[in-house]
Amino acid sequence: MQRILITGASGFLGYNLCKDLAKKYKVFATKNRTPVTAPVNDTVSLDLTGSLKSVEQFIKLHDINAVIHCAAMSKAGPCARQPDLAKQVNIHGTEALASVASQNRCRFIFFSTDLVYNSGEGPHSEDDPDPHLLYSQTKFDAEMKVFTACPSAVILRSALVYGDDDGKYGSFLRDNELDLNAGKTLTLFTDQFRTPVWSRDVAAAIHLILQSGTRSQVFNIGGDTRINRYDLGLKIAEIFGWSDDQMIPVVMETVTKNAPYLKDCSLDSTRLKQELGWQPTDIDEALKV
Repeated sequence: MQRILITGASGFLGYNLCKDLAKKYKVFATKNRTPVTAPVNDTVSLDLTGSLKSVEQFIKLHDINAVIHCAAMSKAGPCARQPDLAKQVNIHGTEALASVASQNRCRFIFFSTDLVYNSGEGPHSEDDPDPHLLYSQTKFDAEMKVFTACPSAVILRSALVYGDDDGKYGSFLRDNELDLNAGKTLTLFTDQFRTPVWSRDVAAAIHLILQSGTRSQVFNIGGDTRINRYDLGLKIAEIFGWSDDQMIPVVMETVTKNAPYLKDCSLDSTRLKQELGWQPTDIDEALKV
C-alpha cells in the first residue's frame, strides 16, 4: 500500500482527502496550529514560513511515496492585506516543499485554484490563465516554482469544492447554513460563475493520478455544471430544505471591494477526463448524498 502525506489536513479539502483516500492508501498528514481530526496514521507539524527539516525527516521515517499539497493561505482578502506572508506561504513555502519531495523521490501533487482564470467567458481550458488577485497570482507563481523544483509534479487547478466536513472546518455550505440559522442574509452574486466539484471526486482524481503514473501535467478539476453563486444557493436551499428568503441576489459592482472579485472562473476539465478517465458526479446527485 502506497504511503501519502497530505498537507493542510486540518482544512476542509485536506480533511476530505485524508478521509476518502484512507480507503486505498496509508495516509499521513501535516498540521500547523490546528489538530487533525481526520483518520491518519501519524502527523507532523508544517510551517511553510520556516524550516522543513522535520517534514523531510518525517518523509524519510515513514517512507512516503507521494506528497499532496493542500496547505495554503487560501482567502483572497487576507492575502491582499498580508502580501509578504502570502508570498512566503504560497510561493516560497510550496517551492521548498516541492524540492523536499523531489529530493526524496516522492510524487508531488499541488493544489492550485480556478481563480487563476478571469479574462473572457468560461469554461476555461488550462491554456488561458490570467490571475488578477494577489492570491491567485501567488498560486500561479507557485505553479512555476513547483515545476522548477520538481519537474515531475502534477498541478490541479481546483474549482470551488463542496462535501463533508468535521463540524469545525467546513465548506462554504456549512458557512451558509450557519449564517442562515443565525438569521443573517446571504448576498450571492448573479454574475460570478464557477463549476463546483465534489470533494469525493477530487479524491478520485488523486487516486487516478497516483495509479496512472501521470507526471509533469496541469489539470483543471471542476464539475460539469457552470452556475452563478445565486443559482447555486437556490439549488442548495431546495435540496437541503433551507428557506431562500434570506438569499439576496446581487451583482458584484454593488459589493464593497476589499479584494477584487472575478466574474468567470468556470473550468473545462476535458483534459483530466480524456487523459485519466475522470468523471465528476452530477451536482444534484452529490448534494443529496
